[in-house]
Amino acid sequence: MQNHPQVTRRTLLGAGAVALGAAATGIRPTEASAALVRVKPRRADALVGSFGVAVHLNHRQSPYGRHADVVDWLTHLGVRNVRTRLSPSSDVLDALAALSRSGIRTQGVCGALGDDQPMSEILSAVRRRYQDPARVFAAFEGINEPNNDGVPWVDETRAKTQALHDARAAHGLTGIPIVAPALARVNSGGVEGDDTWQQAGNLGDLSGLVDIGNMHVYSRGLPPSSDLVRFRDSARRVTGSHPIMCTEGGYFTAMGYTGGAYPVPEKVAAVYGPQAILQHWVFGTRRFFRYELLDEPYPSSTDREGTFGMIRTGDTWSPKADFAPTRYLLRTFSDRGPRFAPRPIDMALTYRPRGLKQAVFARRDGTHLLALWVDRPIYDPVARKMLVRSLTAPMATVKLTLGSRRNLRVQHLTTLGTSETYRNTRSARIDLTPGVTIVKIS
Repeated sequence: MQNHPQVTRRTLLGAGAVALGAAATGIRPTEASAALVRVKPRRADALVGSFGVAVHLNHRQSPYGRHADVVDWLTHLGVRNVRTRLSPSSDVLDALAALSRSGIRTQGVCGALGDDQPMSEILSAVRRRYQDPARVFAAFEGINEPNNDGVPWVDETRAKTQALHDARAAHGLTGIPIVAPALARVNSGGVEGDDTWQQAGNLGDLSGLVDIGNMHVYSRGLPPSSDLVRFRDSARRVTGSHPIMCTEGGYFTAMGYTGGAYPVPEKVAAVYGPQAILQHWVFGTRRFFRYELLDEPYPSSTDREGTFGMIRTGDTWSPKADFAPTRYLLRTFSDRGPRFAPRPIDMALTYRPRGLKQAVFARRDGTHLLALWVDRPIYDPVARKMLVRSLTAPMATVKLTLGSRRNLRVQHLTTLGTSETYRNTRSARIDLTPGVTIVKIS
């Protein structure tokens, strides 16, 4: 988790907030040329592989200690990757094996600042427990947010990254990549660097010890695109040209919290949560991990730490508002099987609103999936008010034109109970509600 950020009205307006009337329409007055462009899609299943969820399987006294239930909910969600602290204890290693049997691999965070457990002990347990560790682990990760404890941290972080690199080699695990330590958001007054940018520079080059860079990006109640460039650039100070993951990002829903960070209502998290998966995809993030799976049991209205989850816990567990749209996204794009060459599609989008983002995918059955969203705030986290009339009313409209007649099904993730269908058509006007709209082209 990261320390409290600063968000101001100026920050919000700079991110693209607009008056209610403009947010409700969002259509530019002139239509661009409808000239078709040949688009090479990406494999739909790759989007599913680019997403993961953070869990805490080593927190035995919390709901995460119910390992079988955690595995069941992750499987129900349809996620393929989890991130958790890697403990050499038998119950955690057994839980990771159970995840692997369900098709879910683990990114194991190794060690912590001030923890004297040797990296060699952690990876030795991995080698002993699993016949094929690469089926269980997608990656090993350096210590988590070492810059966030208010104590000197640079030397220990460098030493433990070196130790993880050496232990991986010593135990024959070099086929599993190492992800760099992630730094927390520090805005000012940090130790060994005034802010995250300076701290990353002081940590220095670790590119020879790791395979993948790392960042944590909590968007402060703003759209998921907020601050991506800032923290990517900080991460590159540590790992250079390596690809970069975002191993934590999310929204908390404790609306009574007033400690300096900014909560959002569940309905806003349900819009921004799935949108974050696609925003990181188009940004080029290697993998994005949503923080986190579970809320604390019966959290208070001021419990920031206890309300980042997708699932309420207590005597019974139940999904929060963002669980269903995230599950729909993952299930729609899931397309396991041998690699294939996606078929290009000729298309054009006109009446393009400000902030329009798009991504095109293909399934192996020939279906194309077009994901659309408008990258503008729908909620003011400072004033705590909505910036759109409704989560089901259009923010904008686009016109989709295709090179041949196809069948279209338009699904807004905010209204999963309904969809629009167009048969044997070359064009359609598509309303864009807040969040992600998926056009299935068959």
